[in-house]
This record gives sequence, structure tokens and C-alpha cells, in this order.
Amino acid sequence: MEFVVTDTSRNQTRLAMVLQVADDLELREVMNYPNPFKRETDFTFFATRPIDVAQIKIFTISGRLIRTIEALTPRSGMNLIRWDGRDADGDELANGVYLYKVIARDGDRQVERVEKLVIVR
Repeated sequence: MEFVVTDTSRNQTRLAMVLQVADDLELREVMNYPNPFKRETDFTFFATRPIDVAQIKIFTISGRLIRTIEALTPRSGMNLIRWDGRDADGDELANGVYLYKVIARDGDRQVERVEKLVIVR
């Protein structure tokens, strides 16, 4: 879609827009910021469709689950979930590399993405 605007002096400006409609549930732009981090980080992701459940699961590099975070109000579009860098017992994690899995569910559909994060204190 393209818009052309002309003022009274016949100056023109053009604006092109592309609209995408997703049929399937996808997670895009999955990341955490800052990364590496000291005390806390924000997980962000873009969901292409409305979602019922969104979770972040944090694992050690060996695969041990250390924390699950539930999104309080997941939605289509951009989502942000803050994490304080602590495990399920409330203890600070050691310096190092960890894995996290973002899980989004909409009815019977589920999508997942796995990424890395680094803690440096």
C-alpha cells in the first residue's frame, strides 16, 4: 500500500506500508536485554497471534530447570517479562551462561524458542 500526499506548493511525500497477517502462531524477536546482565533482565518477544499462556523457563547449560516465569497478561504483539536473576528458591545465580525457553500457547497450538543469556556480576 502506498500513500502520496501533496501540499499546496505541489511538494509530494510518499509513504509505503506493508501489512502482514499471520495464519500461524510464531514467536519473533526473542531476546533478553541487557545480555549479559548483573541483577535483572527483560525478556521480550513478539507473538504473531493472541496467546493464552506465555512462560519463560530458565535452565543451566546442563539442562536443569532453575526457574519458570509466567507472563501475567500475554498478548499478541510485543511482550515483556522482567526477571530478577534469581532461581525458584530466591537465590542469586552464579556467573555463567544459561539457556532460556520462551513458550507461547494458544488453545492447542504451542511454539517455543530457546536462546542463551549470560550473568556477569
